This record gives sequence, C-alpha cells and structure tokens, in this order.
Amino acid sequence: MRKKLLTLLMTLALLTSTLTSLAPFPAAPEPVRAAASSWCLTGDFQGWDNASTPLYDDGTHGDLVSGDSIYSLDYTITTAARNEWKIVKCGDWGTAYPAQNAWVNTDTASQVVKFTFDANDHSGDAGATQLPTQNIVNAWDDLPTTFTAAGDFNGWNNADPTTALTALGNGIYRLAYIIPAAGSYIGKVTTTSSWDAFGNDGRSKDAANVSFTTTAANETVIFLLDANTGRVTITPNGSGTGSWCLAGDFQGWDNASDPLYDDGSHGDLLGGDGVFTLDYATSGRFSNAAAGVPLIPRITPGSTPA
Repeated sequence: MRKKLLTLLMTLALLTSTLTSLAPFPAAPEPVRAAASSWCLTGDFQGWDNASTPLYDDGTHGDLVSGDSIYSLDYTITTAARNEWKIVKCGDWGTAYPAQNAWVNTDTASQVVKFTFDANDHSGDAGATQLPTQNIVNAWDDLPTTFTAAGDFNGWNNADPTTALTALGNGIYRLAYIIPAAGSYIGKVTTTSSWDAFGNDGRSKDAANVSFTTTAANETVIFLLDANTGRVTITPNGSGTGSWCLAGDFQGWDNASDPLYDDGSHGDLLGGDGVFTLDYATSGRFSNAAAGVPLIPRITPGSTPA
C-alpha cells in the first residue's frame, strides 16, 4: 500500500512539473506610449499636412510640464530659412491659430525648434494684460536681431530708430516711448524693417494691431515683448504704491534703504502692474557668489533677518 501511494505521489509530482514547464511566461509590460493631443503643427516645412504632426502635453517630445495645457513639440526643420506655420485642430483647417500664418527663423540646417500652443485662458490674470490672452502660438527659434514698435503714432515706420526696443536679456525686449498727443492709437511690435510681428493675435506675419489710449499729452507708453511666451504688452506707464525694500547679506541686511519700484524706473519694466523691481549693482561680493558663495536677498517691508 505504501509503495502504491509513493508511486502515485511521484507520478503527480512529475505531472505537475511537466505542466508548469509548459505554462507560458508572463508577458512583458507594454512600454508607456506618449499620448498625442488633438492639436497639430502644420507649415510649409512639412507640406502643410494638418493631421500628422501632433503636439504633446505629457512631458515628452519637448513638452516641458505635463498637464499644464501648454502643448509642445520639438521639431527638426531640415533647411535653414524663414518659414510659415500655424497650429490647428488636427485635420481641421477651420480651427487654426493664428488667423494669418506665424513665422519662424532658423539659421542652421536640421535645426530643432520648440513649437508651443498655450490653450490656457489668461484673460483673468493679475497685472498688466499680455496679448494674446488665449490660443497662444510660439516658437523657440533664431530671433531677429532687433524689434521695432510700429503704429499710427509713428506713421507705421517699422524701421524707426526712435521706436526700437532694447534687448534686456532672457528674451525680454522693452521700449518706453513718449506720445505727444492724448488719444486712441494702434500698433504692434515688428521685426525691424519687416511685418513679421507680435500683436493682438501673437506671433504672426502681419499681426493684428493692439489698441491703446493715452489720456494726457507727452504720456509714456511701454512696449514690452516676452519672446519666451510670444506675448506682448502695449500700455501707458502707470505707478503702483508700496513700501517694499530689498535686504541681503550683500548690503548688510539693511531693511530700509533699498526700496523697490513699480513706476517703470530703476529696472521696473512696467509701472502699475503690481510687480515691484530694483536693478541692484553688487560689488566684490558678486564675484564671491560666482565662485560658489551665494548671495542671500530678501524682500521685506521692514524686518530683522532671521
């Protein structure tokens, strides 16, 4: 009896081993695939195909932040040139931005350009209005050397040296321009001597005009271009009130003698926008910071550093 039981157990063990060896291996997990959006890039550099070049909002393909409603694509343009393009609802020419074609410049062959489409609604953002407020197209390309403000206030002269914007660095360009007579005006920021511009509809080959009004003679109007976002502000300069000061180890933690400004002076870009600013020149401590010793600033209405 024991011999038969032992034989039966051995047979069952052998059968189990055989069946186990025949079982399929677990399937390898499928790689996570990037999810294309319903927005597409189209342009003369890819045959104006409006359905096969989607943008992404998942942190891939050049998209910087997943889920922020800014759709992006790093795209290689084969030939160095000026090109035209736009963003469309994939396969739908009826939903396209901007109305005119946007422009892009490349200086080298096979250059990678980041194209972006900001689908957020910025109409309720605090501070000065940057245009456009919705459906914002942009490209990180080789920007023109100079930009010029043009409008009915200067006879639409897009090469006027008196309305040239100053490059402040980091993609920011600014002009403070005095308009002699009070009234309603229109204008845009153009590539100097060209109608490739930034306006009410953003980056466009003949951008829509921005309207603004001055209420006094010889009023200063600020023209501000942020090439990083493709948005422009054109508005009379204002003035904000506040008692904010800069304090840090580079000036002895003095919390009362270095005020910030919101009036378009001392490095402030636009007065009255609620952003207080100060261009501060450091001395020898700055070179220490470059060598690895950090500067420690603090903005304060009047306090003692911790």
